[in-house]
Amino acid sequence: MRRAKIRIDNDIAYPVLNILRRNGGFINSAEIEMVLNMGGATVRGCIHYLRESGHPVISTGMGYKYTTNKKEIKSCIKSLLQRASKIQCAAYALDDTLDAMV
Repeated sequence: MRRAKIRIDNDIAYPVLNILRRNGGFINSAEIEMVLNMGGATVRGCIHYLRESGHPVISTGMGYKYTTNKKEIKSCIKSLLQRASKIQCAAYALDDTLDAMV
């Protein structure tokens, strides 16, 4: 059964921010989910919300981290842009496949 989409706001996102700030290092989504009793999609939504609100939250294969280290932030930006490019290429390829269908 699919859960209803949760609207992310300060009340939902700021507990995630507090965990990230207190932790000081990387913390994975499963740990945040367990501590705050929320699903993975909600955690990802909170990360997105926090980033759009100006909080420097990075992500790697090790999890999420609040950082002010410019090198780490630039590395995360590069990774996000590469992922976005790959997703865009996949969408274009699928669109080409759709166009080729009879």
